Amino acid sequence: MNGTEIARLTGGRYSTAAVLTAQLTGQSTSGNYSTFVVRGYMYYGGGTSTGSDYMSMYITGTEVKTGSYRLYPGYTYFGEKSVTVYHNSDGTFPGSSQGIGVTSYHFPNGGEAWGNLSSLNVPRINRYANISHSFNSSTEHTIKVNWSADANCDWLQYNLNGGSWINASGNPYTISGLTPGKTYKIKTHLRRTDSQLWSTTGELSATTKDCVVRKNINGTWKTCVPYLNVNGTWKKVIPYINKNGTWKEGIN
Repeated sequence: MNGTEIARLTGGRYSTAAVLTAQLTGQSTSGNYSTFVVRGYMYYGGGTSTGSDYMSMYITGTEVKTGSYRLYPGYTYFGEKSVTVYHNSDGTFPGSSQGIGVTSYHFPNGGEAWGNLSSLNVPRINRYANISHSFNSSTEHTIKVNWSADANCDWLQYNLNGGSWINASGNPYTISGLTPGKTYKIKTHLRRTDSQLWSTTGELSATTKDCVVRKNINGTWKTCVPYLNVNGTWKKVIPYINKNGTWKEGIN
């Protein structure tokens, strides 16, 4: 027999039995389902073949055999059915009942037996990548963020303070155009390649660097490097002072 036995209908004449097997044939990560082939057999324990008789065999409501048959010692294959079972949202297998039913000379009163595909120990389908992120470094206008994932991911995004998702690249990735001395709440968003499902981290708080000269802002002294927009690019403007005839950066 091909596959794993999941159900057996016994009690037939001459110790015959109808047997149902199942075999996992594939899994779809993007579709979140598993496929199986379920096969029906008759078992005969005699030493010679039986005469020609008539049979109807059903697998979970689908007729797979009708007409004359002859049994030989051992297992005789009679038909099969393809089955698709969708997994739970977390990728675990929900199980699926499958049955075999027979009407024949050997089972004149008919009969059926049931089993479950969960007996095949169907693997869980991986759905979402497990991801994390952490602070890497900052400047006055940028923050760099490290990230990691336990699966291949093909799309990276972040958001600031609960805003819209912004595409990013690299590891660490760089967030630019920020305000000096400001704290931002950052989330990282990654799409797993095979399932095409997104995972999102928790919030990470990170602060851009403050400036290196002091300024009184609303009664509080803060350090702040003056910036000048030169052709659309913000650049530091470091003040200089003459100390004892030597020009030095006015840092203090």
